[in-house]
Amino acid sequence: MGFYNSISFFVIALGTVFLWTHLARLSFIPLFVKQIALLALNLFILYNLTGLRGFQLGIIMGMALFACAWAKLIMVVRSAFPCNRTAPKLLCGAAVISILGALCVFKFQPAANLVAPLLPAPILFDEGDLSRRLIRFIGISYAVFKMLQIVIDAARGMLRDLSPLTALNFVACFPVFISGPILRYNDFADDIARISSHRLSDRLPCGLYRLAAGLVKTLLISPFLFEISISNIPDPVLLQMT
Repeated sequence: MGFYNSISFFVIALGTVFLWTHLARLSFIPLFVKQIALLALNLFILYNLTGLRGFQLGIIMGMALFACAWAKLIMVVRSAFPCNRTAPKLLCGAAVISILGALCVFKFQPAANLVAPLLPAPILFDEGDLSRRLIRFIGISYAVFKMLQIVIDAARGMLRDLSPLTALNFVACFPVFISGPILRYNDFADDIARISSHRLSDRLPCGLYRLAAGLVKTLLISPFLFEISISNIPDPVLLQMT
């Protein structure tokens, strides 16, 4: 997506880091309030700068809460019946099948055709040929991978704790929403919990270096490699791609 290869992305990302860092250091603001502000910021950026519409973000957030509820259930079962290893696996399997089933609706036309008559709001689907109605939006695959990780880690007993608000921010984290890398929930939650104890000056040089390296790779190296690789492929479809 062009947004992630533009100067605007890096400027917005850097501004967001500064804003969140200073907000997180305000000790009189509860952590859940800070997380609400972070979620609002993530959703605002995704809505305005990536082309996602409101109902698409709503679907992703709803699926994230669904995965979080399943993970919570699995954690409760593991805690209540520590000797029973079958129940968490069965619950995990049911959750994984459900989440992947939803992904199939967004990715495969036959699955979308089965679901389309059941939904009362045709606005969810592309207009035009009814045989090609499909909810199409970017970012759903990586979001689903994060949801699956939460559920599977819960079944494996790897989650120390699970906060729905943290899970929503984990899924909606805008810098890695489109193409990763896929984070681990425990690492993300730890960073959220202890960010107020970090000094910005300790992390700023490393962060600026990584931003500069990303600018060089996305704005200088990748366009050059794109031109020399695609131009030698005699395929009219590839030649028309931007």
